[in-house]
Amino acid sequence: MKTLLSTPLGLFLACVGLAVVIGLAVLIRRAPRPATVVWLAVLVFVPVWLGPTVGVYLYPASCTGILLLIALAPRWISLFGIGDLLVAFMVGLCVAAKFLGGQSSFSAVLTMLLQWILMYLLGRSLPSRVGLDWMYRAVAIVFSAAAALGLAEFFLGWNPFVQWSSGNGLYQVWSPLQLRGGLVRVEGAFGHSIAFGASMALAVPVVLRAVPWRLRTRMLLTGVIIASTIVTFSRVAMLCAVLGLLFSALFGRGRLPLAFRAGVFPVVGLLTLAVMPFISSVFSAAGSEATNSADYRGSLLGLVPHMATIGYSPLASRSAGGELYFGQFQSIDSQLILTGLTYGWLPLIFALLGLLIAVAAMLCRVATAPTIALVAQIPALATVALITQYASVLWLFVGLAVYSQIAERGQPERTDNAASRRESVAATSSRRLRRPRSGVEMSGQHQTAPA
Repeated sequence: MKTLLSTPLGLFLACVGLAVVIGLAVLIRRAPRPATVVWLAVLVFVPVWLGPTVGVYLYPASCTGILLLIALAPRWISLFGIGDLLVAFMVGLCVAAKFLGGQSSFSAVLTMLLQWILMYLLGRSLPSRVGLDWMYRAVAIVFSAAAALGLAEFFLGWNPFVQWSSGNGLYQVWSPLQLRGGLVRVEGAFGHSIAFGASMALAVPVVLRAVPWRLRTRMLLTGVIIASTIVTFSRVAMLCAVLGLLFSALFGRGRLPLAFRAGVFPVVGLLTLAVMPFISSVFSAAGSEATNSADYRGSLLGLVPHMATIGYSPLASRSAGGELYFGQFQSIDSQLILTGLTYGWLPLIFALLGLLIAVAAMLCRVATAPTIALVAQIPALATVALITQYASVLWLFVGLAVYSQIAERGQPERTDNAASRRESVAATSSRRLRRPRSGVEMSGQHQTAPA
């Protein structure tokens, strides 16, 4: 039986593809910062439906992320913290459930590795190569641009991905835009308004607190991001964005002046009063849609006692069409519950322990901006599944949180970046040039110490 590689044309195409991959890897290694920006843009602006299938389906951000991670190896992690241990234990238990006990599906483990752990490793390792402050700036720029395009989508009522997928066969047909109260719910390239809003909310603490820009610039971009979560008309996305803002002001340190922290609460209160009539009118026009959604999420709590120690819940079953059910539920709108039902309550314990440590760090005022962003996401994790790019964005921030907390303790990891080394050498040379000359050098005479 002939395969594509057995033909001269197939072999030639394979060699060309391999050469392109090697060339890209060399380019990424020489220019990690532009490569990181490209990867972030793919993560936020490219739908998950545009990925290739190579034995298994690969998300676009996973394809570029694998290449980025390999190109920047082998020195991408030099120090380890408690967050790394928690993630390692959780992943080990999830993999063990499949390969040792056969109590989980291969697709569930593959999704965890390609969407969760890959993004964690990127968030955990990239700052050591490009610099943490630079990584914050890149995240702020890319997510602010996505939020601005989301606002444009709302006011224009137009999503390009819906138009491009109308019968041209390029990729799967995009689902119709969601409506609430007769208004379009913004979803950008995420394919779902909640995924878009929750992902945008993650960037609020980073933009407001972490980037080294002027306060007015940070406030403007934060306003754009929060506004984009409002036009998703997702209650949990709006809540996470506001919590990220308030937690940054109340527990954040560093680049937020005291006057801003004191004034943010009354300002948020006034803006809430101003916006609430509009939001209330939208939910009122939607009728019982939002109420039914909340009731459905509440009914999922009955599944919690049926979690297994490791692997699938005993309630798991598949329909004739291959759809996975837990009891009578096919859609589990709670990532915490879904994790326990899919991987077991023991891996879930490690995830909850990580969130508890993040909350404690925030209350002790030692939490970095990505850590605060994760704490603000707890309502979403309890009521939303990690759908489309939301999973990748969340785990990127988990990696950033672990790295930044290690750096916050005064143990910054080595930044293997040629640009950073050049800046350090230039600064050292400048200090040497500015160093005042001694009296001997100024007089040009040789002096000896008195006997």
